[in-house]
Amino acid sequence: KTTPLALLVLILVLAGVGIGIAAADTYTITATAGPGGSIVPSGDVQVFQNASEDFYIFSEPEYKIQDVLVDGISKGPQTIVSFSDVQSNHVITASFTLLTGSISIRSQPSQASLYIDGTYSGRTLPQAPLIIENIPIGLHTVELHKEGFETWIQQVEVRTDSPHHTNRTTYPSLNTHSLTYPNADANTHSLTYPDSDANTYPDTHAITHSLT
Repeated sequence: KTTPLALLVLILVLAGVGIGIAAADTYTITATAGPGGSIVPSGDVQVFQNASEDFYIFSEPEYKIQDVLVDGISKGPQTIVSFSDVQSNHVITASFTLLTGSISIRSQPSQASLYIDGTYSGRTLPQAPLIIENIPIGLHTVELHKEGFETWIQQVEVRTDSPHHTNRTTYPSLNTHSLTYPNADANTHSLTYPDSDANTYPDTHAITHSLT
């Protein structure tokens, strides 16, 4: 004969009611990355309530992390974002931007028109170099134009080193011109070379060319 207590337990089990057991809640953290990098883990990541989860952001070689948004709020260019004691759903998004450097150039005479990759970028200055910033790293064609003078064209490689992002520029030589660069002691040295081979100076900052 079934006792009332045993009958009650049987009814609860058949109804799918657990006794003393509660299912843990889970939440979703949606992680996405834009062009130029990745985020790990990515996609819809399931996280248990009260648990923690770390997300790692990586940029590709020619990019850097631009910003990380968590639930629409900017966290800056973070490389790791941690969620702890998770109590709700979240969204994390990473964006990236191309690494850039700068080109510093002067001419004799000054007031020559500067073109970078065919785009007008200003005129050289009489007393100081013309500095063009935010140039994507890689090879670029630099041209100087001035009426009554021969057009000067040069291939320039802009490089940015990690982690200090020190700009390095390689200037292939073209006939005879003077190359000015700052050394490690922040002093300025000039070097004139007449050969036609490419010359690389790790800390090159400016190139000076006399228009003829």
